[in-house]
Amino acid sequence: MTALLTSAADRGLLALAGWVGIALLTADGLRSWGDLNKAINWLVGSATVVAVVGVIQYFTGLDISGFISIPGLSAQGEFGGALSRSDLNRIVSTSAHPIELGVAMAAMLPLAIHVGFRDKTAPSWLPALAIGLASLMTVSRSAVIVAAAAMVVLILGWPARLRIMALILVPIFGVVGPVVLPGLLGTIRALFTNLGNDPSIEGRTSDYGLVTRLVLEQPFFGRGLFAWVPDVYRTLDNQVLVLLLEVGLVGALAFFIMAGAGVVQGILVRLRAKDEVQRNAGLSISASLVGISMSFVTFDALGFRQVAGLTFLLIGLGGAIKAISDKDADSPTDAV
Repeated sequence: MTALLTSAADRGLLALAGWVGIALLTADGLRSWGDLNKAINWLVGSATVVAVVGVIQYFTGLDISGFISIPGLSAQGEFGGALSRSDLNRIVSTSAHPIELGVAMAAMLPLAIHVGFRDKTAPSWLPALAIGLASLMTVSRSAVIVAAAAMVVLILGWPARLRIMALILVPIFGVVGPVVLPGLLGTIRALFTNLGNDPSIEGRTSDYGLVTRLVLEQPFFGRGLFAWVPDVYRTLDNQVLVLLLEVGLVGALAFFIMAGAGVVQGILVRLRAKDEVQRNAGLSISASLVGISMSFVTFDALGFRQVAGLTFLLIGLGGAIKAISDKDADSPTDAV
């Protein structure tokens, strides 16, 4: 390995330590339903601010993030400027790329919906509306896939009355959406109907042969986290392939077992908790984690700080809610 690749691998270990720290701190630091409630409120509130910045950017093209200046810090490059697709603004808000923003917003949508059901007031549904709109306004396939996977988990886990409500709202949105947001839904639909003519899809599938050959050279432990440097080799818009190259079959399996454990813990709370709000919280965390895990197939997720940090945060939330539920299952009055 060259000095550049060694430095990248060292940076990967530091990043991994930070990500695991986020998961452990969340899993062990949230010790009551009140703590979990505050964490979810802060997450949804922060996502709502980012979403509102993005919605404003969609309609005006204004980069509000450019006005944000944190004392002592300076930007390493330009960010926040809207891109375009089919004459639409692809919002970026405070993220590095529309795909990153779309995935983060789509992954936060189940938690925002949970807040709406929990608080049962009209204003409590505004975060879900803003976050959902922002995820669409990124005009990203990844965002749609993440949102769809998360919503499937929610709908499968919801009681019958909530499923019926969702089935009523979907056609209403299908009618109102094109009127309020002309061109947006059609453009998103075209992203999936024209897959056969999309050069980005062809570029992704052309990587499979090369990756297979390289993985077979170091199949078990790979080259080291972050040692696949796009500037040296090539960009792979698939985090699963990157994991196989960097940490091998053992490392990739370990990661997905960890993510799967977070999903299972949330589902167990959904099945065992006596309080409906607690059950919905567990289901929502699992849905968010399933959704964001799907993005690992559609882009290099760990290369984007917001998605990487949010992934491990959701894993930690899965551990936290299971521990809290086991400890305090008979205290519905302190529910989230």
